Amino acid sequence: MIKTIHRWLTVLVVMFFIMVFLGGITRLMDAGLSIVEWKPVTGIIPPLTEQHWQEEFEKYKQIAQYELLHSHFTLSDFKRIYWLEWFHRFWGRLIGFVILLPALWWWLKGKLSKLWLKRVFVLIFLMLIQATLGWLMVKTGVDNPLPWVDPLFLGMHNLFALFVFSYVVYLWFISKPEGWTSLPAHWSKPLHIALALFTIQFFYGTLMAGMRAALAGTSYPTFYGEWIPQGLWLPELGWENLLENKVFINFIHRHFALLLVVPFLFIRPFFHRNNLILIGLWTLQFILGIHALVFYTKDVKIYFAVLHQLNGWLFFMVLFITFLRTKEKFVKGCTEEKV
Repeated sequence: MIKTIHRWLTVLVVMFFIMVFLGGITRLMDAGLSIVEWKPVTGIIPPLTEQHWQEEFEKYKQIAQYELLHSHFTLSDFKRIYWLEWFHRFWGRLIGFVILLPALWWWLKGKLSKLWLKRVFVLIFLMLIQATLGWLMVKTGVDNPLPWVDPLFLGMHNLFALFVFSYVVYLWFISKPEGWTSLPAHWSKPLHIALALFTIQFFYGTLMAGMRAALAGTSYPTFYGEWIPQGLWLPELGWENLLENKVFINFIHRHFALLLVVPFLFIRPFFHRNNLILIGLWTLQFILGIHALVFYTKDVKIYFAVLHQLNGWLFFMVLFITFLRTKEKFVKGCTEEKV
């Protein structure tokens, strides 16, 4: 049964990566607000007639995004962004079904221990919270006089998604039938620090996206020739600079990335394969981030931005698994545990 659990969780990990890709494309194409209502059950059915399409389009015309960004849209243009958001939501529902239906079947057949039932229940609960946060985020865009969602809600939505993903990866890790090879215990502290730094960097990356903060400086390594850009700290904002000043957010995100690599420099032996993999993924992420920044105003921005996002999640997954491998109790996993 443990092999079945592990394969099931492998599918979920892959589905999460696809969800990240869909979410990134949806955001970059300004499609996330094309569906202005949340219908958890009936929303799975898209418009089926031209009249239904026209009704959805009329609802979209009532929000600021249409008036400020898409007032030139025809019904055909609207359908294009609608399908992106619909499929994004559909994939989220599909993840829910892939979690719920097998778990329900195993429970009815009495194949899960109480411990694994609790774990599955926690996962279902987390997914419900994530879905709710997703709708609350969209609602801030529907009610917003600006043509996008509230960046802080976007940050909370993405951070919680990362938390849910880490729980899925944790379950996947401990359910590996043959277990894992342990890594040196002294790696734990630098990896712990790296995880904390990544979380901060991830949050600021979300603010970069939500506030279009890349436009505050699309050159690298300087801000159009300035190492310390004007407007980096606005006295009238005070501590709100941390969350609302686009120049500050851009400055922190681009330079904080350099801090993120420091913990790996203290891992010994430095040339251990796992450490080199982490440094390699960080390097790729750094390069993709620079390209996403400097090409932000060009047509190719979407490719670099999506790759930057996907590689960031892959980097986190490898980092988290590497951290777990330094903990002996996790390395053993559940190979001897009744499932």
